[in-house]
Amino acid sequence: MNMDFGKIQYFLKVAETKNFSRAARELFISPQALNKQIIKLEEELDEKLFVRSTRTVELTEFGKVVQTQFSEVMRKYTEACRAVSAYKEQQKNKLKIGFFQAIPKKTVVYPVVQYLQAADPKLQVEMFGGELDEVNDWLMSGTVDLVLTNTHQYEQWPGMKLVYFKRMPAKIIVSLYHPWVVKEKVTAEDMAKYPILLYERTKVLEPDSFYRNVRSNGRHFAPNFSSLLANLESGEHYAVFPKMFDSMQWDGYKYFDLPEEYRFEYATVAMYPKDSRFKGKLKVLDTMAEENVLNI
Repeated sequence: MNMDFGKIQYFLKVAETKNFSRAARELFISPQALNKQIIKLEEELDEKLFVRSTRTVELTEFGKVVQTQFSEVMRKYTEACRAVSAYKEQQKNKLKIGFFQAIPKKTVVYPVVQYLQAADPKLQVEMFGGELDEVNDWLMSGTVDLVLTNTHQYEQWPGMKLVYFKRMPAKIIVSLYHPWVVKEKVTAEDMAKYPILLYERTKVLEPDSFYRNVRSNGRHFAPNFSSLLANLESGEHYAVFPKMFDSMQWDGYKYFDLPEEYRFEYATVAMYPKDSRFKGKLKVLDTMAEENVLNI
């Protein structure tokens, strides 16, 4: 038995009203069409559902059983529709944000969330912290709607809208155990004599990227930012990145300007697809950037 759900609705309305004409009006169909649907349902069930006369319509004993069972089906169907609608409404207002976990939460991540929710109190936010390539992959795959991250001037993001909160020059960073700690500045020749410590990336480096073209005495890689800092402590390497990170205690490091030929900038940004369904809500980030709200 494979009954059409529409027939069940028609039957329940006639069973409720005990009147074909009234039921047809409430269902927005003709009495003739309604009668045909009830007859088809009775044929499928091979039992009469109603006892009809010129004046009254009454349920048969079988019809009463069917009404009890189908009413439960209708109740569950109604609950399911409401639950699906509620879920869709919730998802419509749920913004998933990925953030590079090394950027400052108190001065970047939390203020952005607060600004968005102040602009739209109905907005619900779900947060995901991860490594640099990880959060970018989430954005590209649609796992998150927006990322808060750092990007440098060589990187290209086709199809993405970038909101720039802060731009800062990249710096040479060494621990206080590195031989350069006594220097006032570092030259390109100095950099060529020591190994550089790099953050391990799955993203292909741009041809003109500093990280692809810098001359150094070897390249060592760290799988994440915490590991990079731990390896930097040995004093054997130098690293190059901006002073934009939450987990770094700058008193334990020394930093230098890059030589002129190597200089480039990083930026702390919010990034989302240009065709995002949230693009209307996210326009407030432009205002946030223009007003320099973030204390980075």
